[in-house]
Amino acid sequence: MAPSTTDPARSTREDRAAGVLLGSACGDALGVPYEFAARLGPGEIPEMVSDRPHPCGRR
Repeated sequence: MAPSTTDPARSTREDRAAGVLLGSACGDALGVPYEFAARLGPGEIPEMVSDRPHPCGRR
């Protein structure tokens, strides 16, 4: 396999940018059960619930 001729600094920047976007998306998705809600008690488990119907008609 031939060595890559890309600039290592550029690929590092691109990797970091991709990591920021991925981390933000994951954090946003994982925070959904906690947004705008009261603090959970010690035995409570967070749930993802919606009051809107699913775009495909499922709930």
